Amino acid sequence: MKINDESRFPHPVLSGFTGDYSKGDFSFVIQEIEEIWEKGLVEIHFKFTIAEESILDLVNCGKANIGLFVTCLETYHNKFEKIDLEQTSISFTGGVLHGSVRVRPLIWTDKKVDGFSSENLHKDFASEHLSFAQGTIIALGEEVTFSAGRQKFAKMETIFTLAKNNEVPPGQ
Repeated sequence: MKINDESRFPHPVLSGFTGDYSKGDFSFVIQEIEEIWEKGLVEIHFKFTIAEESILDLVNCGKANIGLFVTCLETYHNKFEKIDLEQTSISFTGGVLHGSVRVRPLIWTDKKVDGFSSENLHKDFASEHLSFAQGTIIALGEEVTFSAGRQKFAKMETIFTLAKNNEVPPGQ
């Protein structure tokens, strides 16, 4: 299944584009992309927020997990990376990420969940106690794109040095 901003589900999904929750947020922000040329590593430093108590409770009690779909079409890397609640970075070996890289965070159920409810659910779901099968996506973050593996240009300050030369005649 290809997951994008137009994906629709038969159950509520916490996301900025579904409208299934009246309040709450699942956000993912890349704080820094560190490319360590000597070791050939790419490290992604990130922060994510789960601002919906019912889903956060599922993660805390081990009934749901957090992960990142990391896709790099240039290297054919398309892998799901499981992360934990306290994790703030993930590393990739040299050559795995090169060019345009897309990262989409999601939360899915790791065990069957019965009787799920939240006061933030949209009115279409609010009167029900929901059940989720194992492997059900319950939250999707916004996809983040960045470029990796290409050496960046040196800063202008490191290329040019401006200095006064007294040997140059005035006006030249």
